[in-house]
Parts: sequence; C-alpha cells; structure tokens
Amino acid sequence: MYEHGRGGLPQSDALAVEWFRKAADQGVAQAQCTLGVMYAKGMGVPRRFPEALRWLRKAVAQGNENAAFGIQHVQQMQRQQQLQAAGAAELSPSPSPLT
Repeated sequence: MYEHGRGGLPQSDALAVEWFRKAADQGVAQAQCTLGVMYAKGMGVPRRFPEALRWLRKAVAQGNENAAFGIQHVQQMQRQQQLQAAGAAELSPSPSPLT
C-alpha cells in the first residue's frame, strides 16, 4: 500500500521496503522479488546489486518466474556499472612518474 500510496496512506518507498521485508522474511516469493527490484533500483534503500540478487534468488527458488528475469536484468546492470567504472578509471589522471 505504501508502494503506491493507496488506502489513504502516503506513498513511501522506505515504508514499502519495511513491509516487503517482513513478508519476504516470512518466505513470500512475490515480496522477495519486489524487495530485490527495490534494491536494484535504489527505491527506499541504497542501490545494492548483491542484496538485490540475494532476494531475487530466494524468489526464484520458490518458482517466481519474474525474479529470474530480474536476476538477468540486475546482472546486466552490474556489468554496465563495472564497465563505466573501468572507463572512469582509464580517464583519471595517473600519478606522474617524475614526482
């Protein structure tokens, strides 16, 4: 309900994460999948791909097919981030060998 601000409740990603985590901890596959997506997107929590994958894998283990697609997407996002980081490292100035 907090995810979309329904039932007179305010929209709050942080509160939605709290409730999804409670359900995910109890083994609700859809909540695990949604929590994984929230970590992947940084919605209500810091963006953390390892945590996203952890929750998505739990959902897959319970047969949630959407989570399998989520895993592929998060892995693609991770690779993109790594490539960007490698590119940024190449562009950063190296220490001068003369100093």
